[in-house]
Amino acid sequence: MTPWKGVHSGTRLSWKRSLALWMATAVAVSLNASFKTVRVEGASMTPTLQPGQYMLLAKKSALSSSVKDGDIVVIDHWKDHDFIVKRVYRLAGEVVDPIETPISYWGKEQLKPYYVPKGCVYVLGDNSKSSEDSRIFGPVPMSHIVGKVLMH
Repeated sequence: MTPWKGVHSGTRLSWKRSLALWMATAVAVSLNASFKTVRVEGASMTPTLQPGQYMLLAKKSALSSSVKDGDIVVIDHWKDHDFIVKRVYRLAGEVVDPIETPISYWGKEQLKPYYVPKGCVYVLGDNSKSSEDSRIFGPVPMSHIVGKVLMH
């Protein structure tokens, strides 16, 4: 056995450790950029989500598929710059049931169906009695969706 062989294998091991450290760092940075834990506040999504409960959010940039009806999303609420959690009820171009139309639409052309505008989604809270949602503030622009809830 030559002395060089021991040095070489020690260097190789160090290189492998260095590579593993770099890979672990890359994975951690990627996960941090793609996912986030969010704490639920308020009762607008009960019984699905309870106040104080944590959920895993896939950030918008990490979504492999688009948002669809039934998804729970986190929205950057443009009026008070707070984040809200709601369920997607209808997508752009879909008709909203008359009972769920925005208050601003009431008394106007109620005989005509209300369609969700292009580039928007219509969101509702699961607890409709205590939820401020699209019935109050109207459809939500897709650009205000921060991410989609993956686990709760």
